[in-house]
Amino acid sequence: MEQLIKITLFGQTFRLNTDLDSIKAQEVVDSLVREVNLVQKHYKKDSQQITSIAMLILAALNVVKENLEIKKNNKDAFRELQNRSANIIHFLDSIVS
Repeated sequence: MEQLIKITLFGQTFRLNTDLDSIKAQEVVDSLVREVNLVQKHYKKDSQQITSIAMLILAALNVVKENLEIKKNNKDAFRELQNRSANIIHFLDSIVS
């Protein structure tokens, strides 16, 4: 069921329609806000001026990078699980035969 969620960034509220359940939708919103806040803190600490659009882009790139790392780790873990399973099956087959 589609629902409307709100996210406030840089003093502006955005409304987004999503088919995620409310808990997952809130996790998405919280994750983006947390990442934007990290980017803001980093650039405030370095006393560099950066636009809100640039901050959003940097936050999005950080999220995408993390997502790609997770996918790679999952793919590697799945491949390792397949190899171990094949070895166990081969071992069991050799015992039974």
